[in-house]
Amino acid sequence: MTKFDYIEDYRDNLLLRESFMDLSRKVFKINFEAWFKAGFWGSNYICHSFIDNRKIIANVSTTKLKVFINNLPVKALQIGTVMTHADYRGLGLAHQLMTKVINKYQEQVDLIYLFPDKNAISFYQQFNFHLMHDFRYSIVVDKANCTSCNVKKLDMDNKNDLNLLVEHVNSKAPLSPLFSVTEAETINFFHYLSWLKEHIYLIQPENYVVIFQQVNNTIELYDVITSEPLSLNDLLKNIPMIEVDKVIFHFTPSFKDLDDSLIHKENKQDLFVKPPGYFQDLIFCYPTVAQA
Repeated sequence: MTKFDYIEDYRDNLLLRESFMDLSRKVFKINFEAWFKAGFWGSNYICHSFIDNRKIIANVSTTKLKVFINNLPVKALQIGTVMTHADYRGLGLAHQLMTKVINKYQEQVDLIYLFPDKNAISFYQQFNFHLMHDFRYSIVVDKANCTSCNVKKLDMDNKNDLNLLVEHVNSKAPLSPLFSVTEAETINFFHYLSWLKEHIYLIQPENYVVIFQQVNNTIELYDVITSEPLSLNDLLKNIPMIEVDKVIFHFTPSFKDLDDSLIHKENKQDLFVKPPGYFQDLIFCYPTVAQA
């Protein structure tokens, strides 16, 4: 069997970093360039890779972060960007990398988890991950309109607006005592600077940030970046909307005026965890903006 050199944590190596980004574009159509250039590839996002002729041919990335479950802080590791170049598949490289990562971190953290592709379920089961799922939360609201709200759309290509967002993220309070993810800014900003960059708003004069979009008559609420607790009623009065009758939460909502009996919950996505104990019987929504 051919042996390839193993390398990790090469963020500052131009040649290898660009090779990793190139492989990410080919496999997942993910572009990390803007995220890196803006300075958000944090030290807790680590690539673990095999190289051949100084090119990345297989990778498993890890992010150390903290998960709060029922207000209990849990040291966690999220695995992502598991990929192999098409020319090197079938050689067991991803399996070797997963083994290295698990052996390295399993004594450093309390929890390891990942979000699998549907066709990779059996692969991750080899490592004693337990298949679970989180939930999508939604509520029906009376027809809601706000056409003259005092908001400012933040421009992620504007340095001042980006710095303003950074300030708010740095002082953000967890959104839910039931389930929240912290120390995940490096992942948060990947989302903020890519598919969410046109949906970030500063609410004035209350001075908090809401990330959302209206799709037909539904508000897709991705994140609320605030240092103080908010009521859902005040939030909905302050974001622009037309004829909205439903709100979908992309996190676990814990607004003080939200009646749990009115929340609709449905299976959202699969995730693998090890060990499974922290998630046993837990109904939660993993924050979309913290998913690698």
